Amino acid sequence: MSKRFIEHAPTAVVAASLIGVAFAYGGYGLTTRTIVAVVLWWAIILGLGLGLLPFRRPPRDAYLSGGLLAGLAILAGLSVLWSASPEKSFVEFDRITLYLGFFVLAVLGGTRANAARWADGLAIGIAVVGLLALTTRLLPGLVPGGDEVTSIPNAQARLAFPLGYSNALGILLAVGYPLLLRSSVAARTALARGLAVGGIPALSAAIFLTSSRGAVGCALLGVAVFLALARPRGAAAWASVCAAGGSALLVAALKSRVDLVSTPFDNPAVTVAQGRVVAAIALLVCFGAGLAYLGGIAAARARGLSLRTPGIGRQGRLAIGVIAAVALVAVVIAVDPGARIESFKQTEPRGRQQSTGQLLSLGGGGRYQFWSAAVDQFRANPVLGGGAGAYEFWWAENPRFPYYVRDAHSLWLEILGELGLVGLILAVGAFGYGILVALRRVRGDEGPDRILVAALGATLFAWAFAAAVDWMWEMTVVSAVAVICLGLITGPATARRPPLAPSSRGSRAFSVGVAVIAAAWLVICAQASPLLSETRIADSQAAAERGDSDAALNAARGARTLQPWAGGPYRQLALIEEERARFTVARGYIQEAIAREPGNAELWRDAARIERGSGNLVGAGRRFERARRLDPSLSAARRRSAR
Repeated sequence: MSKRFIEHAPTAVVAASLIGVAFAYGGYGLTTRTIVAVVLWWAIILGLGLGLLPFRRPPRDAYLSGGLLAGLAILAGLSVLWSASPEKSFVEFDRITLYLGFFVLAVLGGTRANAARWADGLAIGIAVVGLLALTTRLLPGLVPGGDEVTSIPNAQARLAFPLGYSNALGILLAVGYPLLLRSSVAARTALARGLAVGGIPALSAAIFLTSSRGAVGCALLGVAVFLALARPRGAAAWASVCAAGGSALLVAALKSRVDLVSTPFDNPAVTVAQGRVVAAIALLVCFGAGLAYLGGIAAARARGLSLRTPGIGRQGRLAIGVIAAVALVAVVIAVDPGARIESFKQTEPRGRQQSTGQLLSLGGGGRYQFWSAAVDQFRANPVLGGGAGAYEFWWAENPRFPYYVRDAHSLWLEILGELGLVGLILAVGAFGYGILVALRRVRGDEGPDRILVAALGATLFAWAFAAAVDWMWEMTVVSAVAVICLGLITGPATARRPPLAPSSRGSRAFSVGVAVIAAAWLVICAQASPLLSETRIADSQAAAERGDSDAALNAARGARTLQPWAGGPYRQLALIEEERARFTVARGYIQEAIAREPGNAELWRDAARIERGSGNLVGAGRRFERARRLDPSLSAARRRSAR
């Protein structure tokens, strides 16, 4: 195996993995998440057991940040004891252990020698996803599966491929900006540096087509933090200027073509023609941005100009602070924050979210109501919350308007409501400490090491903002990027003092490795439980469809054995018995399911139907009314049956 292959292996593995998860709808589904988690933790076991991971003793920063993340997972797991939905709480436990696996792998596999390769892999993976997503709109039919549209109602025109959710796609691309800017400064070849800058306008065009305000804010914030932390800043600033100029030109080219942007499926002939024109413009703009960046750098060096920005003295910093304060006051007065806040509080009709016009909208799309519900859930149980994953049922019982919602659209507020102050402290502590470590590790450093930490820290900071305004925690591919950055920031990969060599690790490092392997086995077993249970339920549904009720019952009982705390297996048993007209038995099973998830409107509708089948019309009416109060928007398309 050649040395060059080993050197580039982290880049290839990280990029390919990110692209693979992105094309599996971002890893949103339970099956995909479980497969990723099992593969991930098996990689950790084999990497440690076979010596494939360049394991160094983790620094204290990694222990603290990882310990807080592990504490969050444990709290989510324990919340099955008091949660309104033990089944969903266990799923959330599995989700957090998946992210913990990304963190552990980055800590154990990241070194000072390969840290830049990890960052390159993330940047390449994000760039490839963005370019393919843009291609599906400009050159339809070229990317397999690119003709799929989002399943979210009234958002069909917004670019969402391959994640299936436009905001998630936009934010994934946005968190890649600092990583690409790092490559534009620190890449070894001029071609790589030019490609890094030239790729950003294409990602900006894709973000524009997602019509995601959160993604725009995330991108701007990430670039600003990167420029504030990076040294030398001159090259990074020039890269940002070239990328911004190219982005503005390409977005302007898109904005003038309404058919392509806002109604891409209404007039295929027109949109195909417009897409080809914009694709040609995109190639020229991206090439021009990269060439302008390289040309500017070469010209500066030829004239002997320094790419380092001059230092700013105390008086200069004071003047900048005063100017910034005056500008901030002027902006606040101009935008009329009171009116903006009131507009944000309004519940927007869902039909207004059709195209990129939403980028200029001041409405919150219901977020104010979602966030308020999470705060009320916290007030009901301020210490430990209502249980991981239980926000959906809290909203169903306490809706601010008649709309079905599963997430609070804010990781931090959702954790506050579901896991209380303890959970919020653990979550904010894990990621907030990583940001503080990044700020500490860039001090007094120059060159590639500082550029790397600045990019990782800016990416993590931008993700934290995005997670505060949308449900990025549930989109695996987006949050995995942040967790990997967290592991690289707090682990040996960016530590200033070289870690101990493998031969000097001693018994403490050996104990850490053994503990990680043991924990990995437990996590793999925990990850398998929901997936196997869901598989057994699917088998039961298939058996019921072909009329084999005995096989259907056996499979459902198997699911109940795997997850006795979950309501899903009991619901399936109830539906099978209902099909067999054994309404008394079905009533018992559905009551068991409701006891585990009393806020699940679907269970109450099933109970109403079973009561009606047994002739108890009064009981059926009461149960149906309960279901209607819990979820007025529940549609027939979302109901599952034994078939």
